[in-house]
Amino acid sequence: MSHLTDWVILRFEQVAPLTLKLYFADQTMQLIDFEPTLHGDWLTPLRDHEYFRQVRLNEVGNLEWPGGQDFNQEALHDWPAFESYYLLDKPLSLDTPYESAYLQ
Repeated sequence: MSHLTDWVILRFEQVAPLTLKLYFADQTMQLIDFEPTLHGDWLTPLRDHEYFRQVRLNEVGNLEWPGGQDFNQEALHDWPAFESYYLLDKPLSLDTPYESAYLQ
C-alpha cells in the first residue's frame, strides 16, 4: 500500500462527545479527542455536540462535516505527530513559510 491508501479511514466510532476512534486501511487506529483543537472560525462549529455527531466518511475515506470541515488525512493517521499544529491558534498566511510559522 502507498501512504495515500494507508491514510484512508475505513470506519470510525464516536466514543465521547468530541472524541472519535478512527480505523485506517493499514490496520492502525487512532483515538482522537478533538476538543482542544476546535478553535477558529472554521472549526468552532464542531464544538456543538449535535453538529459534531453529523460527521461522515466522504468519498476519499476522510472525515467530513456538513459545512465542509475536515482534517488532513495524514494528520489524523499520525495524530501524535500533528496534534500540536492543530492546537496552535496561529493561522498561516500565504506569504509565511510553514516552517517559520510553526517551528519557532
